[in-house]
Amino acid sequence: MDAAVVPAYGRAPELREWAEPGAPPGHTLIRNLAAALNPVDLKMASGTYYFGAPEPPYVAGAEGVGRVLQSATFPEGTRVWYERGPLGGAFAQVTAVDDDHLVEIPDGLDDSVAATLGVAGLAAWDALSRRAQLRPGETVLVLGASGAVGQFAVQIAKVLGATRVVAAARNTAVIGPAARAAADEVAGLDSADLGILVSRLRAAAPQGYDVILDPVWGRAAQAALACAADGARLVQIGSSGNETLTLPAGLVRKSTTSILGYTIYSIPWADKRAAYRRLAEHVSAGRLKVELETLPLAHVAEAWARQSGSPGVKLVLEP
Repeated sequence: MDAAVVPAYGRAPELREWAEPGAPPGHTLIRNLAAALNPVDLKMASGTYYFGAPEPPYVAGAEGVGRVLQSATFPEGTRVWYERGPLGGAFAQVTAVDDDHLVEIPDGLDDSVAATLGVAGLAAWDALSRRAQLRPGETVLVLGASGAVGQFAVQIAKVLGATRVVAAARNTAVIGPAARAAADEVAGLDSADLGILVSRLRAAAPQGYDVILDPVWGRAAQAALACAADGARLVQIGSSGNETLTLPAGLVRKSTTSILGYTIYSIPWADKRAAYRRLAEHVSAGRLKVELETLPLAHVAEAWARQSGSPGVKLVLEP
């Protein structure tokens, strides 16, 4: 079968002929239909991912959507979303996945859209609803709003009842139409001057932010904390801006801000299934929209290069 294989850490995947996997007990064999490309895929391939990565060569792809070929859990032909397991990733024609790591996809949901609701969609939904405990009427700041998680988060914050949502990004031009329409204000993070960033964020929400979703870290997070309302919660979900931050203690104390770490891999699978279904309902009802672009699996190198920048849309590979 065709598969996108990472040949060594630090290398982009290559399209190769790869042996089709079997399905040992407790696993489901899936014929893939669509697989979203995520920053975590690039992090794994770098060999520096904090959760570890498979030993190269390995089939890439952290999540996918496909039809069941063989399973003791689902009827043949059932459409499912899944996370990769130790037997291989989603950037291949066939994948074997742990039976417990599957979610049935409702009818009417497009394959490519369904493939985007996992890593990025679940991270935004769970971080805001469960980790931040976002309450109706609160003000939300989404850093990195040009990325996939950020664009989901801007819309999800509104769905969850936020009164004011500010979308902030280094390149505001690539914030998609759906997120831009959901945002009450857009703020630029394209300055190296901390004072300018603080001024922009304060102007967008003079009363301060109750919830800050941060996939960026670095100077943007420091500016956001300077604009936090009393009792604010910053949920730290990524570090696309910088891996480190020197943070003055008073900045946290002055507004009794809570800084909460988050990873999607901490969600129990029962909660993950429920959250995925809620996201699917909102997408089907038109309350959430996904900006995406599909490419054939043979174009994985192009997609990989674009993902390393800021594509502005969710890139989905079709095996």
